[in-house]
Amino acid sequence: MERPPWKDPLVHLPPLLWALNLVALRAAMREMPPEWGSFLRFALALPFFLLFLRRLPRLSPLGETLFLALFGVTLFNLVFFSGMRLAPASDASAVVAVYPLSTAFAYSLYFRKPLPRNLLLGLLLSEAGVVLLALGHAGGGGGKGRLLGDLLLVLAAFMWGAYSVGVALAVAKRPALEATAASMLLGSLFLLPLALTRPFPEASGSAWLSLLYTALGGAFLAFTLWGAVLAGRVKMYV
Repeated sequence: MERPPWKDPLVHLPPLLWALNLVALRAAMREMPPEWGSFLRFALALPFFLLFLRRLPRLSPLGETLFLALFGVTLFNLVFFSGMRLAPASDASAVVAVYPLSTAFAYSLYFRKPLPRNLLLGLLLSEAGVVLLALGHAGGGGGKGRLLGDLLLVLAAFMWGAYSVGVALAVAKRPALEATAASMLLGSLFLLPLALTRPFPEASGSAWLSLLYTALGGAFLAFTLWGAVLAGRVKMYV
C-alpha cells in the first residue's frame, strides 16, 4: 500500500532547500526590491527547465497551469515576500516546518479524507507554536508588523498546500518537470509587470549569487523534487 506523500522521506528535502533559500533570499533582498527578486528568481530558473525539456513547456490545460502559476508562483510569492519583509528569517524558518502539514491538510479537504489523529494534532501544534512565537515577539517589542508578517507566512504555507494538490492532479496527466516549468513560465509573466514598476536592481555580486541559489536550489531543484514526490500518488485518493 502506497504511503501518503507527506510520509515519504523525500518530502522533507524540498523544505530543507527552501529553508536554505530563506537565507539566500534575505541576502538578495537587502539589495533588490521584492518585485524584481520574485521575477528574476523564476526567470533565472526557467533555463534549467528548458535545458532538460529541450523545448518550451506546454501551457495546456490552461486553467490548471493558471492555478499552479497563481498559487505556486505569483500570489504565493507576493504573500510570502510581504511576510518576509515584516518578519525575521527565524520566524520564516519556523513556518517552513508547517509546509508538509499544510499539504496534508489540503489533501484532506480536497479529497474529503479525514486526517489521522496524530497528523491533525501535529498540524494544530505547529500552527499554535507559530502563533505563540509571533504573539510573544509582538508583546515583547517585536511590533504588530512582525505578527502580521508571521500570519502572512502561515497564509503562504496554506497557499502552498493548495498548490501541492494542484501539482498532484497535474502530474497524473503530464510530467512533473513540464507542469512545474509551465507554471513558472506563466507565473513569471504575471510578475514581470510588477517588477517593471521598480528600477532594475544595481546589486553586488554576492546578492546575485544569492539570487542564483534561489533560482537553482529554491526554485528548480525544490519545485521539481516536490512534483516528483507528488507524481502518481494522487491515484490512491481518486
